[in-house]
Amino acid sequence: MALGHGNELLPSEPYEIWEPLAVRLLGAPPHQQLPRGSYVHCTRLMRTAPHGLWVQLRERLHERGVDPADAVLVHLLQSGADTESGVLVSGGGRVHDFELRCVGTQAGGKRVLVQHWHDITDGWRTTPFSAEIANAFIWQPPPLSTALAA
Repeated sequence: MALGHGNELLPSEPYEIWEPLAVRLLGAPPHQQLPRGSYVHCTRLMRTAPHGLWVQLRERLHERGVDPADAVLVHLLQSGADTESGVLVSGGGRVHDFELRCVGTQAGGKRVLVQHWHDITDGWRTTPFSAEIANAFIWQPPPLSTALAA
């Protein structure tokens, strides 16, 4: 689901049907199988999940000037015992890859820190997740605009 005007949830399915367009734009072979809707699921969790990792991810994104309500989380994958690697498309169209690290606190809880944060906007087409990033751009709802009377 995507957040629409007024932050209500919109069905994600109409956006998902554009996936084959991204494959054609990138010139990927038709037999290439893309993970269907993984960015939809990750984005939904990033925007709405009340659990610790997701809440802290939203906080870390706000600290970096990224509004999770406008961003698309292309993927978030476990890359180590206490690390997660991700790719995000911001509402402004910037593409970032990042790494989160979970560290223990003195209170016994876990804290999520951004270990690495790289702007890959100029080179995302050559990354292993280029098809998913292209799909995220297509699926991402357009920003709100104001029409002024002439």
